[in-house]
Amino acid sequence: APEKRGGSAASCLIDEIFQWASDNNFSRVKAEVETSNSRAIRFYKKLGFTESDDQASHSSSSILLTKDVEQVGAGDAEEAV
Repeated sequence: APEKRGGSAASCLIDEIFQWASDNNFSRVKAEVETSNSRAIRFYKKLGFTESDDQASHSSSSILLTKDVEQVGAGDAEEAV
């Protein structure tokens, strides 16, 4: 809802995603965003996501943003999509 925009709910969800990704040994989180959604792009970039050179998979009008997951332990890691 528009009245909830700018709150902390989305940031809390992203924090949980990164905690889950770390707990499950993933190395990176990806977010695919429509290029027209400048608000979402700014949000992800503010959290440290960067544009990927990889092709977005769902739409030719979207971009792929990624951010590495900080690992607590050692071992092989996978990518969380």
